[in-house]
Amino acid sequence: MFTKIFVGYDGSDQCKDALALARVLAAPSNAAVIAVCVFPYEPSFSKAGGSDSDYHDALQREAVGILAGAEGATERRAVASGSPSRALQELAENENADLLVVGSTHHGAMGRVLIGSVGERLLHGAHCPVAVAPKGFAGAKEPSLRRVAVGFDGSPEAGRALELAARLAGEAHGTIHLYWSVEPPGATSPVFAGDYGWPSYSEKIFNAAHDEIDEAIARLPAELEPQGDVLSGKAAPTLAAEVTGEADLLVLGSRGYGSVRGVLLGRVSAELARSAPCPLLVVPRGAAVPGEPEEASLAAT
Repeated sequence: MFTKIFVGYDGSDQCKDALALARVLAAPSNAAVIAVCVFPYEPSFSKAGGSDSDYHDALQREAVGILAGAEGATERRAVASGSPSRALQELAENENADLLVVGSTHHGAMGRVLIGSVGERLLHGAHCPVAVAPKGFAGAKEPSLRRVAVGFDGSPEAGRALELAARLAGEAHGTIHLYWSVEPPGATSPVFAGDYGWPSYSEKIFNAAHDEIDEAIARLPAELEPQGDVLSGKAAPTLAAEVTGEADLLVLGSRGYGSVRGVLLGRVSAELARSAPCPLLVVPRGAAVPGEPEEASLAAT
């Protein structure tokens, strides 16, 4: 599946979580895991001239020292930039990375994803899928990604996420479960808090969702033991509650609006990046997916 995975690393516990997740995702295909420490350096543009190489070299040495603790990385990079997210994006795109992995912010609860500013910027602009490790993942005794959950809604973006999830579950000899959450109008806006005939209309939506999930399941390999559920409620919290304790990995496609290579994270994906109870892998709209023809990612836009 994956061949080259970049991990943002600064020596923090959250980055160690990210590195641990990267190693698990890399294991089936023996992918390269590249730890990247971005140190805060921009060249001096002073008209007075002079060299600031000593300052650069000192920061670089510190970054190299931090990278020495990147246990399990197959390669380590110290990169100078004023923006960690921009540096990771550019490096990953220039070197055709399959996946970017980041850790949660330190303010999150143990075992939960709570995306930090660097991770959020990556999710908004990455050219490839982005995975977020929950707090404490590095401390898991035997981390496994055998139970794969997919947020599914019948859209092309969800279809691409499902294809990636199925390949991951297959590599792990695991299972896959599709979840479709139908939101009542009042869940997204208090303006539509009245039912306006919603109970009868929702029955048609639920039936259609069940039909699409059944069709998707029929296309999946039987050895993945595919299952599916249609849920009712606000999508992000409903899905987060449903997969708690039931999934080792949650895969989502983003439906944000934007141009190719300038993707925007969709609302549900953004909310789950702040509340998922397990590792989260997001396929942004327009992002390249391992094993997928380039025209497929372009068609998703």
